[in-house]
Amino acid sequence: MTQTAWPNRIGQSVATEVRRHRQSQGMSAQQLADRCAALGFPIGRSVLANFESGRRPALSVPELLVLAKALGVPPGALLFPVGRVDQVEPLPDRTAAPWDALQWFTGEQPLDRSADYEEWREDRAGLDTYRWHARYLDEWHADQDAAARANTEHARAALLRQAAGRETPLWDARRRLRGLGLKLPELPAELRHIDDTDYRPDWGNLR
Repeated sequence: MTQTAWPNRIGQSVATEVRRHRQSQGMSAQQLADRCAALGFPIGRSVLANFESGRRPALSVPELLVLAKALGVPPGALLFPVGRVDQVEPLPDRTAAPWDALQWFTGEQPLDRSADYEEWREDRAGLDTYRWHARYLDEWHADQDAAARANTEHARAALLRQAAGRETPLWDARRRLRGLGLKLPELPAELRHIDDTDYRPDWGNLR
């Protein structure tokens, strides 16, 4: 395998998806080029024509991002077209189902659950921890909203206790993000006390 073979196969796969999405929207190559230019990164009509035809087999990461936005689809959908093909090639000579490759791309699971699990579980980029932080915060907001609409004081108190139970997992997620040297997501004013140095997590109230 030459050094260009795999990148070219990736490029050809993306080109197929670019053409499919463009045509399904009734968009000409010039219209797509115009959209790219409007986004601040021009990709000429002739470049697009050469890319779709295979005469220009590869593309850059900036081109992938701008084309995805211009077509109104996530970049990952151009790389790993779920529901369109049975297998993709996320690494040289290493195939996977498109959904598995896409989840690896977004950090949601290892590429190979048996061989790569321990590496993925380390969460070196912090993506999984960010994801859990967002989930805990969404649940806290949902509890607060439900408490505000509660019909009885008993129901309201129960929901507020449930919301309080989100604090410890939020604190723990933020502790792990700090350990990775990552920026912490903003918290609503009612939760900022969990960042205080004297905050003590309530592991008995963990939910």
